[in-house]
Amino acid sequence: MEIVWSEEILQNYFRVLDYLLENWTEKEIETFENKFDDLVERIKSNKEICPKSSLLNFRKCLIDKNNSLIYQEEIM
Repeated sequence: MEIVWSEEILQNYFRVLDYLLENWTEKEIETFENKFDDLVERIKSNKEICPKSSLLNFRKCLIDKNNSLIYQEEIM
């Protein structure tokens, strides 16, 4: 499965990283990035790995207790 990042999502991700750089330690940021990368790889292998929203065609995964990744499955 291919993951396509919108421009808006990329901007949001970089805003999160900027916040982390200001408020978290280097070790915490590294841990976050590793968890994020691992989750993205798992989603590539199984797009249904995260619970589906009851409202829309979105899925939400926890990265850690403060951060989540919400994604939409594209139906082809």
